[in-house]
Amino acid sequence: MDVVKFTETVFASNGKAGKLQIDENGYYTIVLGALNTFNSAGEYYSAEGALQLFQNSSTLMRRIKSGSLYAELGHPKKATGMSMEQFYNRIVTIDEGNVCGHISEINLDFKYGQNNPQFNNPEMIGIIGKVKPAGSQAGALQIALENPKQNAAFSIRGITENKYKNGRVERTLTNIITWDHVIEPGIAAACKAYSPGLESSVVVESYVRELTDTIVNKDILRRVLKGNISNVALESNRGLYSDILKGLDNRSASSKLSSW
Repeated sequence: MDVVKFTETVFASNGKAGKLQIDENGYYTIVLGALNTFNSAGEYYSAEGALQLFQNSSTLMRRIKSGSLYAELGHPKKATGMSMEQFYNRIVTIDEGNVCGHISEINLDFKYGQNNPQFNNPEMIGIIGKVKPAGSQAGALQIALENPKQNAAFSIRGITENKYKNGRVERTLTNIITWDHVIEPGIAAACKAYSPGLESSVVVESYVRELTDTIVNKDILRRVLKGNISNVALESNRGLYSDILKGLDNRSASSKLSSW
């Protein structure tokens, strides 16, 4: 045996070419995430309680309607010397210097699981977004979206309350900050390979799924946000912080949440 070849398989296995269609405004339609499904750690993302975050009153919807929902390149990371309070604040902030894309539209596809039997999950709800490269890191997202041999994945950045229920750990989203462009998705469907509008062909890319998870102390997070909400310099985040604090006050007595 002289040569052993390893290559992508994800697009080919779905009969796709790895090329997303682009609309007249330069936006790509891509799966950003899903509900009623497991992540790579075997935890279940429940639609229960999460659907209200997509209502008109949420910060997420206000950002979409005002044209100000942006994705970053990678999830926020705790830098050397950064306190947990500073890190919590970083989690709920979109860094203008790390923006890679603009999200103009979000759609919930309640038949996504039924229409994608490869997931063996007819209850899955797809979160479909329209994304266009933008910001200082736009080039990285542009390359991933245009390269037919490269997958482009997204991962939700939000705050969840985790409970052991129905024989499994169930995550309930309490707030959604944004979706970040990551190397590998935490939820299988959240990538270019399973997005609508992908051109048909016979080639693809394989990937593994990555989980980025931070345990958050609810009391510290509440203190951080209350301090920031009174800071005039953070006026643009005032609505988001208010929503998160409201969600914290409505949660159970448990002090542990997760950002993901």
